[in-house]
Amino acid sequence: MRPTQPTPNPAAPLLGERAGAALIAYDGSVEARAALEQAAALLAPGSAVVLTVWRGHAQVAAAARAALPDEIIRVAVARMDAGVESVARATAEEGATRARELGLDAIAATERCDAATATAIVRVADELEAAAIVLGTHGIAGARPLLAGSVTRAVASRTTRPLLIARTTPAGRHRAGEAHFLGRRSWSI
Repeated sequence: MRPTQPTPNPAAPLLGERAGAALIAYDGSVEARAALEQAAALLAPGSAVVLTVWRGHAQVAAAARAALPDEIIRVAVARMDAGVESVARATAEEGATRARELGLDAIAATERCDAATATAIVRVADELEAAAIVLGTHGIAGARPLLAGSVTRAVASRTTRPLLIARTTPAGRHRAGEAHFLGRRSWSI
């Protein structure tokens, strides 16, 4: 398997202007919305980049090579990737719009990944020199299950940046005071 080049990010010039912003990982889920809302309550009127990571279909193409001509695979993968990227852009913009409504100076960004989602989140946070990474997770009681989500756990293990991990209740509603900071640096608000 050969590594693929990342899709150029149309927000890249804007990201350079956002050094020190909070990076909010956003997939449109209830947990991501709760994390965004809790981050805005803590960080507004600061700046943020709302990131949606999307997965390319290159690995599917490798399996299809046994049965289909390369040109058909290339066209099909390009169409699938374009559709997924379009949905990711709309999701990121939905999150950025909500963040602006909540008082953050936010922009939307997307990142293609062909490997682990957590790797893409950490890579963008590093490029951005993000002040913190904001993630949502399921609301499971106790401190140990706080990092139960595989992406949340993987981000926590791959970065030294502060993390804001927002829990939701099983019903999908976040509770005040349920955001948790993890990281080596203190956060001043």
